[in-house]
Amino acid sequence: MTFTNAEDKPDGILIAMADKVLSRLDYGWEAHSYPAKRLAKSMANGQIDLWIGLSTLPEFEGTTYVSKTIVTKLFLNAYTIGNNPPIHSSADLFNKTIIILRGYSYGGWITIIKEPANRIDFIEVSDLDVHFVVSKKSQNAEKLLDQLENTYLVLKAKGEIPADSHGREESSFGGQCPHRSGNHAKNFDHSYRPGKGIDLQRKNSSLLLVPS
Repeated sequence: MTFTNAEDKPDGILIAMADKVLSRLDYGWEAHSYPAKRLAKSMANGQIDLWIGLSTLPEFEGTTYVSKTIVTKLFLNAYTIGNNPPIHSSADLFNKTIIILRGYSYGGWITIIKEPANRIDFIEVSDLDVHFVVSKKSQNAEKLLDQLENTYLVLKAKGEIPADSHGREESSFGGQCPHRSGNHAKNFDHSYRPGKGIDLQRKNSSLLLVPS
């Protein structure tokens, strides 16, 4: 739900949502992109205050507070690479690697897919919930999480955040946010430019809440 824009900055649906919530709270913040492992480690040691994304990373266990509210969902899409022929029958899957969504029977094909003799390598995935995740080492971490969650719900009730903001993009977002900073909530341009310079990197955006 975030990407790197033409200015090489994090952008997307969750960046815009974070801007609304954090601006209402009068927090100064910056968004940064990190590889997933570095992001998780930085959340655990308090270098990053806030992550808006999946709450199930092992490094988050015992090191973060997670909102009860589901901010949005990640819907996982799978695509072929190159000019692969279309699938006409289950036999077309033999000796292939595929991605399947957990909980679907695929018209009975799931038994064929999971039959070892058919030599189908499969990765089973699910749609994923996105939460506010706050590092326990952030200043007033529990209060910050409460403020984020309550402000998000107020803005959503007023229609300032879409009631159904469930995007269909394949990444997620986070950041840092310990101190208030007057009117300095916008540290760079977060405007969304569809289709312009989108770089789908294997990185996650993080929020850095910065003191004034």
